Amino acid sequence: MNQCTAPCLCLQDVLFSFSNVVDLMHPSFNKHHAYVAYIAYRIADMYGCNKIDIQNIVLAALLHDIGAFSQRERLSLLEFEGDDTKDDSHAEIGYKLLRNFPPLATAATYIRFHHQYWQPTKFKQTKQANHVLAPIGSYIIHLADRIAVLIRQEENILSQIPRIKSRIAEHHNVFMPELVAAFQEVAEKEEFWLNIVYESLNSILKDEIGLKSILINKDQIDSLTELFRRIIDFRSAFTSMHSNGVAAIASILAKIADFAPEDIHMIRLAGYMHDLGKIGIGLEILEKPEPLVPHEDSVMRAHPYHTDRILQPLPYFDTMRIWAAQHHECLNGKGYPFHTHGDMLSLGSRIIAEADVFTALFEDRPYRKGMPIQDVLTIMQQMVDDKRLDPEIYSWISCNVEEISHECFVIQQASKLEYRSFFSNTKQ
Repeated sequence: MNQCTAPCLCLQDVLFSFSNVVDLMHPSFNKHHAYVAYIAYRIADMYGCNKIDIQNIVLAALLHDIGAFSQRERLSLLEFEGDDTKDDSHAEIGYKLLRNFPPLATAATYIRFHHQYWQPTKFKQTKQANHVLAPIGSYIIHLADRIAVLIRQEENILSQIPRIKSRIAEHHNVFMPELVAAFQEVAEKEEFWLNIVYESLNSILKDEIGLKSILINKDQIDSLTELFRRIIDFRSAFTSMHSNGVAAIASILAKIADFAPEDIHMIRLAGYMHDLGKIGIGLEILEKPEPLVPHEDSVMRAHPYHTDRILQPLPYFDTMRIWAAQHHECLNGKGYPFHTHGDMLSLGSRIIAEADVFTALFEDRPYRKGMPIQDVLTIMQQMVDDKRLDPEIYSWISCNVEEISHECFVIQQASKLEYRSFFSNTKQ
């Protein structure tokens, strides 16, 4: 069923797509992570960092704010330095999310300290007890991040150069002097600034930096999907168990459908990844306790499309990508975002869709408690009658509902514990 003979994934390609979607949360974030990655690259190169260090700096820059889950928190990070009492726990959260994935372990450390001042104020020294020098990559990302937030996208970039250079120079205690000097030298070139705002900045990043491809094997790809699952689900206590539940139920249904072992594994990965596109949606929408207004609903309805786009660089997993991205499609063609009709929906896509519905109804949501099993089945039967869900898959669920609901409950409890453990030593 899968299209390539061996797993092959270039990590950078996935992260470029992922960081772009992270920045869809608000127009003010447009290309922010790409801006920071490019600026950090140019500063690191001018400073004399080696290729490996530059690679890790760019990877960290592409992900540096993934620990900031709400739109309000992200917007506060766009304010230039001045109030050093601001909470920067998102850096610790980002570090904890990434640190156990070996290809990103060094980048995780850079992210952890990317808001550390070169010369901390008394508040910063108190907050960062036993202050030690951060890795050079952290200081580079901090400087690049602050340069990026000074850029006004509605103004000509070249006319902003004097203001940005002056603002950076004023904060001599915040940034490492040698890095500021490297920036000031790079900033003399108009080409540097024009590249930052170039429409195809990602292409420039890939071509100009010339990063060595980070190819990861099958076991690491499984670890990457687990990492993405945590990034998605850990954004809220309400979503902390969802992807795990969908993956588990989809696996049960795939076994009933007599899928081959490798395809059962693939559908589990699709369950982990199906909501990946929600990374660009703020908690203000995800945790809203009332019905979404039309604008918010439009934002929410785009997430399967973004799941599809993020997973495009994984050709070996085209099947998994399709299964994940089609989880809101309906047999009657009235699903979203592709409006794919039933005759074009594979069994895997239909399984993920029904596993998603069952899990969503069974678990707590911001606006209601989890539903009793009989209510879940009644709603799903109505969706079958409306030709939104596959009747055969629904029959598998109804006939095996005790096993499926038990598995869902066990997953919920384990996921709650995992979520609490993750944040036990991290202030949100």
